[in-house]
Amino acid sequence: MMWVFPFSAILHTASLFIRLTEPPPECECSDDGLEPDDELITQYGSPVYYSETPTGGVYVSKINEPHLAALYAADPIMLYEPDKRAFYQYEHETGLYSVISPDVIKQVVSHRMLLMSRQEAVLEGLEKLRTDKNLNAVMAQLR
Repeated sequence: MMWVFPFSAILHTASLFIRLTEPPPECECSDDGLEPDDELITQYGSPVYYSETPTGGVYVSKINEPHLAALYAADPIMLYEPDKRAFYQYEHETGLYSVISPDVIKQVVSHRMLLMSRQEAVLEGLEKLRTDKNLNAVMAQLR
């Protein structure tokens, strides 16, 4: 559950941070547990899917390709030209769009998946899902 409350309701001290365990009375509680601004999860679902092991643990069993594609497309300013079958990425230095190869995009998505796999123990299996098949599926979603 996520609590949303006005900035003025936060207690500020110079050297003490208080973690709230109960929502303040003026908060707006979100039953879905999502951050209010997490549009990607709302729109595309969780970035990964979990399965249960025979011993009762969980592991990452599948990726959500539309979510990972949207995650990549949200960061850089990117365009896809279907007639030319080419991706273009905005270059801040020049102010122009330049062609970016699908292999470079797959490397970036693969690296992001690797970083995600190192954030929490339950996401370790995500590193093994960085296959060409899965990365091509993400690319298909970007087109």
